Amino acid sequence: MFDTAQGTREVRRVAVDDLPWAMSLGYRRYGAYDPGKTLLYLAEVLSAPQALFIRTDDAFLLAAIITPVWRSDGPECNVLALCSEPGAHWQAIRLLRRSVGWAKERGCRSWWFASETHYDISALAKRVGAVVAHPRYRIDLA
Repeated sequence: MFDTAQGTREVRRVAVDDLPWAMSLGYRRYGAYDPGKTLLYLAEVLSAPQALFIRTDDAFLLAAIITPVWRSDGPECNVLALCSEPGAHWQAIRLLRRSVGWAKERGCRSWWFASETHYDISALAKRVGAVVAHPRYRIDLA
């Protein structure tokens, strides 16, 4: 399912050796974050059976399966992070599509994709067949 060859634009799992690259890309695209906490979290994700951490040469995606306690009809897949180099939107779409397939294979009842950044993800979401579900609201407390 995953191509392990280096130097390809094919989708492959993120490995320990990829973490510095992923963290650097995330820092450039998302902005400053605590690298220590992030590294620990990503290291745990690498072996988590309910997580999908995949990449291409210029993009990565992190998704997780959760089962809300108030739902009895199956788990949900949430894309926690999608990050790509400028101009690598087709690679990002490839990763999103792979995450949708992964969620279906695991019996997820829904797949969620959102952004808490200033980037507009609507074109990416539409490209994989996602629809607007409902608005979200926020209060910045810091």
